[in-house]
Amino acid sequence: MSIDLRTVGRHPKVTAPKQNSAGATVKHFENPRSGNAEPAAVQFTDAGSILQNAERLVAGLPVVDASRVSVITASLDDGTYIVNSERVAEKIIEFEQALPG
Repeated sequence: MSIDLRTVGRHPKVTAPKQNSAGATVKHFENPRSGNAEPAAVQFTDAGSILQNAERLVAGLPVVDASRVSVITASLDDGTYIVNSERVAEKIIEFEQALPG
């Protein structure tokens, strides 16, 4: 491994962010090693921040709806749970149609 001492302590210069045709934010970084005026382009999309927000929202939700589980458990125990076979069949068909191939 070698270290180029000419670039130690130097940070790449960043141009003002711009939107490309796909709507992604594009920032240009000048290569500090070459000092080249032709910057390398790095694209940051909004997908990363959207995913972070979604992750924060989902992290606070319970994995299982405990109240629904207790209602279904009670109805199974007392024999009042009714299976809607038509809905089960529809969901199986939806699942099969969603499979690739």
